Amino acid sequence: MKKIVSALLVAATLLSVSACAPEHMAPATEAPLPTDVPKASVPPAEPEGFRLDIDGSATYLVAYPILEYNYFKLRDLATVLNGTKAQFDISWNQDKMGIELLSGVAYSAEEALTAAPLKNPIATRRAVTFYKNGEEMLLEAYMIENSYYCRLLDVAALLNVSVQENSETGITEIDTSAPFADEDYIFAPPDMSEVPTIVHIMNTSNPEPKGASAYYLYAAALDEEVQGINRSWQTDKAYYWLADVDHDGLQELVVRMGAGIAVYKEQEGGINQIFYDRLEERADGGTYNVTNREGLDYIVYTTKDSLQGTLFVIQEGRLQKACEGVDILFAEPTPLEGLR
Repeated sequence: MKKIVSALLVAATLLSVSACAPEHMAPATEAPLPTDVPKASVPPAEPEGFRLDIDGSATYLVAYPILEYNYFKLRDLATVLNGTKAQFDISWNQDKMGIELLSGVAYSAEEALTAAPLKNPIATRRAVTFYKNGEEMLLEAYMIENSYYCRLLDVAALLNVSVQENSETGITEIDTSAPFADEDYIFAPPDMSEVPTIVHIMNTSNPEPKGASAYYLYAAALDEEVQGINRSWQTDKAYYWLADVDHDGLQELVVRMGAGIAVYKEQEGGINQIFYDRLEERADGGTYNVTNREGLDYIVYTTKDSLQGTLFVIQEGRLQKACEGVDILFAEPTPLEGLR
């Protein structure tokens, strides 16, 4: 955000001036932050201990169902297939910025399988270049905690190994002596424009994220959508505040991109946008920020090169003016990671 005045970097402080909060608004009391898991742009997925029968032997791997497909850690698959006809080795090629995959070669790393699913991780969608025995191809994968997770069907097709679901038991079976033969499978390079880049994976076996972490997951999952609140988002980054800007005793997530602003609040069924102003560039150079005055949070509108502003609260999805001509200093924004 290139045009943010230096006052944004100052901690939340108020100059001594008279109070101007509407009389009907009592000072905010300390209250718990939202506890519901936020709605994400992709249906939440539940990680599970997934059974695979490999050449008749059962093994269990951590898998994340994302958009109706199961994604497995690539190194876990290399481990459990080691010693079979489908064994393969992988390594990162820094010069090519891709994964070298050698089929028919024993897996060189010695590491334990992933023991348990991560608690409410964020999965980042990537188009990953593979070099299978030197042949270049592009696959879709999700990066979760610095590890690539791939769709089982894609890996089976890459290795030309049979993978089928047993219609009677529902167990996925891998036969390393048989070729890949899924008639419905179509191998195609991933189209990165069709699927959201970031997925919030919900693990219902663990406690739901609470407080600021819920807002963090929501903001991360909707990051690209949030950027749309300002036309110049390509050159700006988001600024975040946790503030009670509707004076109901609960904190909301306030997001600013450029001059535009949006407010998100925990409501029945998840976290929803309760206010939005694109705020196209105006002649007065006005911008929105957040401030605190005598224990109450406000959205403040200021014009260019001025430390006087107009204070607003959110009421029924609209800005309600509390007072104007107020000398203020802005609340320091929080980095996205700081919301955890």
